[in-house]
Amino acid sequence: MRFVELKSQDRLDFQSLHRVRSRLVAARKALLNQLRAILLERDYTMNHI
Repeated sequence: MRFVELKSQDRLDFQSLHRVRSRLVAARKALLNQLRAILLERDYTMNHI
């Protein structure tokens, strides 16, 4: 059996921040895609946001 060393508090904090950032990026992307779809239904196009 192999034993795994426990992660340090700093490492756990870093992983938490990374997960939060990933969720924020995904939420932003979803909102932008939804906005593009709504505007496209009304014949507006957006090239870059």
